[in-house]
Amino acid sequence: MNIYIVMILSLLVVFLFIVFFFLKSSSNKQSTLKTSNRRKTEESKAYLNTWQPTDSGTSHKKDREVEVISFIEKERYSPERPITKEDAALIDIIRQNPELPTGIVQLSQILKDPEARIKKIVKIISTYPILSAKILRVVNSPAYSPHKKITSVQHAVVILGFNNLWLLVNQLLATIAVQNFSELSNEEMKRLWRHGAAAATCAKHILLQLDMNTSDISPTVYTCSLLHDVGKFLLRGLGNKDVETTDDSPCKNPSVIGEDNFYGIDHCRLAYLITTYWDLPEILCTTISYHHHPSFSNWEDIPQHARVPTILVSLSDMLANLSGYYDMTPCTLDMHPMAIRYLGLDKNWDINNLLTNELYQDLKETEKLIEAATSV
Repeated sequence: MNIYIVMILSLLVVFLFIVFFFLKSSSNKQSTLKTSNRRKTEESKAYLNTWQPTDSGTSHKKDREVEVISFIEKERYSPERPITKEDAALIDIIRQNPELPTGIVQLSQILKDPEARIKKIVKIISTYPILSAKILRVVNSPAYSPHKKITSVQHAVVILGFNNLWLLVNQLLATIAVQNFSELSNEEMKRLWRHGAAAATCAKHILLQLDMNTSDISPTVYTCSLLHDVGKFLLRGLGNKDVETTDDSPCKNPSVIGEDNFYGIDHCRLAYLITTYWDLPEILCTTISYHHHPSFSNWEDIPQHARVPTILVSLSDMLANLSGYYDMTPCTLDMHPMAIRYLGLDKNWDINNLLTNELYQDLKETEKLIEAATSV
């Protein structure tokens, strides 16, 4: 009997040893796999953060890496605060500019309608000689290198496509609106438009990934991404244009913070004053004015009806910066994680995954259009 007990105990010890060995081996493999995956993820992020394709489709490093800076523990004041004496003075400057041409505003809206007819679009364009001339100059510029001169507005519209035409129309609209108070050089104007157009292109890719490209808010996100920095056109005409840069740390104070320190007002507040004066739809004014709020602790101060488009515009701005299409300094504000979660994205969602070859090719095409539009 004792022999049987000893045998049973011996078998039990052997069994337990085998189980222990199996579990330890499995744990080591899993730990090694996690470490390997984490290392690969970190390497991929570091690589993507400094990568973009060349014109030939191969990859190369950016001249400067883009630094992500966090202000998620700090609060941001509301761009819709009551009017101050300083605001009133700025409003007087804004009022010196012409009102937006209603027909071109209508055209901007039509171009985002997938059912829009080209004949209707050409008819509206033809009633505005400045717009017609602009489109023809762009399509005949070296950037598009036509085999023969394009003289038909309809032909030009076909060559450009609705998306590029929409960018041109809105760029012209905003240029008309800020021409009297903007004292920026052509290069500075080009840089601002380059970033705005890049943000609009990034918005398209973000909306596609989130399956929101045909949603009701997509036109708002496109338009606000393009115009999100419109306040900078006036603000930088007031004085020092490099308020956000310092010798020791160019990203210490991003524009929205540096402007506060230098002017006592930022481009988001100015955007609110400008867009409300233009009498743009309320959702556009609110979204543009709050576009930096998703990077601060009080991101929930964004009015609820505008929260989703505002977060999407902020993401588009960040993606444009990460792609190398930043305004002045190679840095971008990080997003508050709860603002990301508000879109229904889980904690593992990573904006770096959108830095694709397709995005960079789109950005190159957009840059070509802005180069042509601001050079003719």
